[in-house]
Amino acid sequence: MINKKWFLCVGLLCMSGSLFAQGGAIFRYVRQPLGKDFVREMTEKTFNPQTLTPVVAMEKYVVLSAPLSMAIMNGTANTLAGTKPYNIYYSTKGNLDILGDKLSTRIARMASKAQFDTWQVPGYYIDFPKMWKKNINSNGLSLQDWQVILEKAYGAGQKFTGVFAPNLRQVEDILEVPVESAQEASSALQQAFKDAQHYKSGFLAISVGETGKKPTDVLLLDTNHQAFLSFAKSHESGWQPMRQSKANFLSHGLDFSHGAWISFPNADSIRLFSLVKYPAWEDFSRDSKTGKEILKAIENNYYIYFEPLTFVSEMNDHVKSYVLRYAADEGKPLFNSVAEVNKWCRLNNYTPTAKEL
Repeated sequence: MINKKWFLCVGLLCMSGSLFAQGGAIFRYVRQPLGKDFVREMTEKTFNPQTLTPVVAMEKYVVLSAPLSMAIMNGTANTLAGTKPYNIYYSTKGNLDILGDKLSTRIARMASKAQFDTWQVPGYYIDFPKMWKKNINSNGLSLQDWQVILEKAYGAGQKFTGVFAPNLRQVEDILEVPVESAQEASSALQQAFKDAQHYKSGFLAISVGETGKKPTDVLLLDTNHQAFLSFAKSHESGWQPMRQSKANFLSHGLDFSHGAWISFPNADSIRLFSLVKYPAWEDFSRDSKTGKEILKAIENNYYIYFEPLTFVSEMNDHVKSYVLRYAADEGKPLFNSVAEVNKWCRLNNYTPTAKEL
């Protein structure tokens, strides 16, 4: 007798050709696999509120995340988490784990009608109530435990705000807006938890800051790793290689005020040299869409983030594929276009610092 589950799986796989043809590739290749999320390993799983010290609370339970750093430097608006295909993909894959990774992945791609290299963003929940129930049943930290962590790490007098954000761009936006009504840790967690039960898909975010002031950080609750992911720490980690490279190049007499080193090899071209790791380059026509965008960024004194992904030759000098983003200044949110940076500057009443070529 033929096993019914196997018959169903074979039937689904036979449909893959037509579904893939309809779906198409809708997401950019992600340059890093999931791998280890954190800079340091979190090996100790026990939690004792009585012995938890402020130092341990901050170092062990408020951490930076490498994938989160990558998402920030890629522009938070480009993060897949929060999109419909992403949610369909991971919910389907999770429900079919019993079939094994290879088969569940293939069926999930069919269901989401999208072919993309998956990159699971830590701290994002497709179904928070379901994940929370799993967390509690697995003896994970309770809401009261997370309250203790916040109070130990930041002090009992620190105020917070709890929200449930649908995507990472909105998480980043929280840092740019003064807090309307800060609360105690318990109230902030309860508010975010209540919203998460209602909206289900998104990030459970706790901002750190007083009423009337911009938050100093936004913490993303990650029950999978039993920690708060610090947006500020992850943001700083993402920009650090840029700052180190800048210092190195400046010491050799090269000016990288605009982020990328910009030159004009002839009347028709703009050349960008990468500031990341080593001086790789790419030429853009002044009349092309990208070339015009670069010139507008220069005119507005904006920061140009240019990161090589692959190269034309083994010399690692001429760029084949890349990430090109724009920001008001170093360390500010990265966007895909100058128009988006213009909008950000207007909303935040921000004037970019003058830069020289």
